[in-house]
Amino acid sequence: IYENSYGSSHPYTSNSLVKIGEYYIQNEKIDSALQMFQSSLTANSFSFTSTDISKNPTADECISKLQLLSSLRSKAGALFKISTLKDKSEAMSFLSMSIRTADYALSLSEELRRDFISKESKLIITEEEKECFSICLSASMYMYKLTENEQFAERAFIYASESKASVFRDD
Repeated sequence: IYENSYGSSHPYTSNSLVKIGEYYIQNEKIDSALQMFQSSLTANSFSFTSTDISKNPTADECISKLQLLSSLRSKAGALFKISTLKDKSEAMSFLSMSIRTADYALSLSEELRRDFISKESKLIITEEEKECFSICLSASMYMYKLTENEQFAERAFIYASESKASVFRDD
């Protein structure tokens, strides 16, 4: 409906694809959800067209940076979920993509926090940020579990610390 009303490249179309992806997640159709989240990224851009799940658009390529944040958070979560269904080597690849995507979302949230003035907008950003920190923390701990490499446990600790510190930001 949104695509017919607003076109294939519009934040509302992108948001509807995120909602469909979330429905797929709830019904354990993780591969389909991941495709929806990637499609939501292309729907929020006039120039980004990649269907490759390892790729993300730049913020400058997107129509709405706030919608980009939502799409990235959802995609990072799906990448983490799918990693738990894979063997060790595939899981590591999906976990790395999940962390890269969530880290990108976290850096975008910092940019958005500076750009937005209203408390309501900042609350939306804070919720997205909280989810991204949780994904990074979980993915890092899962990588530690798979590899027993202390570097991943240390990274998880850093994400936990940064998440707690973000609550006290004076914006």
